[in-house]
Amino acid sequence: MVFSRYVTIQSLDNENYIMINSISGAVDIIEQKSKDIIDHIKDGIYEPVNDDKELLQQLADRGYIFNNVDDESKYIDKVFNIYSKVIDRKMAKIVICPTLSCNLRCVYCFESLDIRSSKKVMTIQEIDNIFKHIDTILKEKDLEGYEIELFGGEPLLPSTYEVNKHIFELSRSKGKGISIISNGTNIHYYADLLKEFRETINNIQITVDGIKTIHDKRRIKIDKSGTFETICEGIDELLDIGIKVGVRINLDKENIDYLKELVGYFEERGWDKNKYFHADVAPVVDHTCDQISDDIMKENEIIRKIQKDFQMQNNKGYFNLNLFRVLNHINNILNNESEEVYIPSFHYCEGNRMEFYVFSPDGYVYLCPEAVGVKEARIGEFGENLKLYDSIEHWEKRNILTIEKCKSCEIAPFCGGGCPFASLKVKNDINEPLCADSKEVLKDYIESIKTLLLSKYI
Repeated sequence: MVFSRYVTIQSLDNENYIMINSISGAVDIIEQKSKDIIDHIKDGIYEPVNDDKELLQQLADRGYIFNNVDDESKYIDKVFNIYSKVIDRKMAKIVICPTLSCNLRCVYCFESLDIRSSKKVMTIQEIDNIFKHIDTILKEKDLEGYEIELFGGEPLLPSTYEVNKHIFELSRSKGKGISIISNGTNIHYYADLLKEFRETINNIQITVDGIKTIHDKRRIKIDKSGTFETICEGIDELLDIGIKVGVRINLDKENIDYLKELVGYFEERGWDKNKYFHADVAPVVDHTCDQISDDIMKENEIIRKIQKDFQMQNNKGYFNLNLFRVLNHINNILNNESEEVYIPSFHYCEGNRMEFYVFSPDGYVYLCPEAVGVKEARIGEFGENLKLYDSIEHWEKRNILTIEKCKSCEIAPFCGGGCPFASLKVKNDINEPLCADSKEVLKDYIESIKTLLLSKYI
């Protein structure tokens, strides 16, 4: 009898523990007696007792124990096959960057100044080519469908208005929705167009990084002036139109102490009561590994602070923390949102699964929006014709079963092996994972909610 390699056990108090299985998705609270039996199984010194039959059957049913190592390996292979057939590579996200130019100079931006200073805008012909190439991608990669995302630089600039209108028209004609990642400074300029295509716009993500005095230090125009008022007015316009707005708050040492004030501001404007509004937090992450900011915090430090300032009430906190991928599953369990069968993350992200196809004005296709401009991350080129490189397979084969250091990591199926682009930048090898303190993030999160867990389940 062997205990699964993919289990985390953490104390809640002197008599109770939480046990999380990242490959089967099981989450259980156990008492000390069960913990002692589990420890004996892990140490290889367990002697079967009749009274333990029910517990052993439950542990087996929930993927905690196996007859031997081979049985666990077969189970993992089975789960991976299900993942490959049901989840992996069914939908493509076609990311179009109408331009790489940006009208802001945010202090932690991952894109180089050279890229953001580019004035090139895609032509109507290039957009037509991209939509033609989508059919080729779907056929060659055996994908069932696609969705469109606009990215940049800043996609909603005055210079990209006509190109964006054409994208909206093509998307609507094909019955495809569009999501947009924007800095929100030109919403008023685009208001009529967005209203015209409201049914085509799935959502717009806009970053607000703090109250005015904080935000205006971080998300600034080329002339160093602030953007807070303009962005907030733009959000009001979008909500009035009836377009979903997802506000992203990028947290680091500079602004995390002002998060409660920002939430208060959202409530003052009535956004928290608007059905089209949602806000969530994310860590400032240096995936490009170019030391974009000295204020970057570890994710577990951010979690600790948020849970302290925003105590969970009625099993929910103010934020869903969906952008902290290692917490997604346990968060869904606590919020009673896990209605579907749990599928572990064998890959880190859509780019790693070859579901991202990022079309850039430089004529190349990239595997990730953050990788635009990096030669090693190109997966193809486009013009009248589309050419995808053989190097795609190198990225596609990267998963927690091929990365040596992930094979024995108990939470690998939660984090998916970490960002391959960051691994490329730091270690020049996508199969050398960067773990981003994932274990500490999960540990601190459980520590911060243990009182809730005990009150709800014990």
